[in-house]
Order: sequence, then structure tokens, then C-alpha cells
Amino acid sequence: TGDIARWTEDGLIEWLGRSDGQVKVRGYRIEPGEIEAAIRRIDGIREAAVTARTEHGETALYAYIEGRESDDVRAELATRLPAYMMPAQFIEMSEWPVTPSGKLDRRALPAPGGAADRRAYTAPRNVTEMKLCALWEEVLKNGPVGIRDHFFERGGHSLKATALVSRIAKEFGVQVPL
Repeated sequence: TGDIARWTEDGLIEWLGRSDGQVKVRGYRIEPGEIEAAIRRIDGIREAAVTARTEHGETALYAYIEGRESDDVRAELATRLPAYMMPAQFIEMSEWPVTPSGKLDRRALPAPGGAADRRAYTAPRNVTEMKLCALWEEVLKNGPVGIRDHFFERGGHSLKATALVSRIAKEFGVQVPL
């Protein structure tokens, strides 16, 4: 199956991971190498890497790219891949971490959420925007969220969108269409 496991002393099976690069994101088995290959086929891309990270119990895909603006790559990739394979964030790279043997050091790639993958932060201008940004941070579990941030680029997906709509209804007493 590609899964690696071991028997524990008490007779249970402990799952240790995968023997390949396959990851599971929201119920889908995904091979990050397939996404990398699709990104590399986009004109102007010099290098690409895709990793999966688990935070707050949820796994998300992150694409590291060099050669084009992340918004352009996202738009073009959306025409080539199903939605469940789209990375949550695209991080533009100018230098790549390498091992002593010259190979890409995936463990040394910058963590998502840093300055490298964020547009300029635009702070909320009024109380309503402050409340909405706080709700986004609560649902997305990352911050700070600015008023120009894109929900899906910040790691949102349909399940989180449903949770956000519910919280907005509770906080403001209005129904926002999903």
C-alpha cells in the first residue's frame, strides 16, 4: 500500500508514514510530484516544489515556485488540476535551500505564512472589518489577516468557508451566501 507501520509492544499497529511522497489531504490521496510536474509545464517557471504540512490537525499543500508571479501560476494551474490538488499557498522563491550534495533540501524550505508568501498587509479600517478579520483568523488558524487577503490563498477551503459563513451569521445576524 505504500504505508509504513509497526507492531507496538501492546499488539497495536502504529502508522509511521508513507514510503513514497504520497499525502492525504481532506480525504484525497495526492502525489506532490504530479503537482510539481504540472507547475513546471507552465511557461516561465524555472523551479517548483510542493510540500504538505500539517498544522492544527489539518494537512495542506504548499507550492514553492521561481520564475513567475504566484497569482499567474495559481490561475493557470487551476485550469490543469482538480481543485483538491490546488496548493493552499504559493510561495515565491529567489534562492532554494540545498543539501551538501546539491539537491533540494525540502525540510529547509521556509514555513508558509512568512513574508515570502504574503502580499502587503492592509489592516482593517473599521470595527466591522476588524471583526471579520478576527473571524477569518479564527477559522484559518493563521494571522494576521488583512482586508485584501484571499480566503483560499490563506489556506481556506469549502469546509472552512462553511464554518466562516456560520460564524458571520452568528456574529452579525446576516446570512452570507457560501
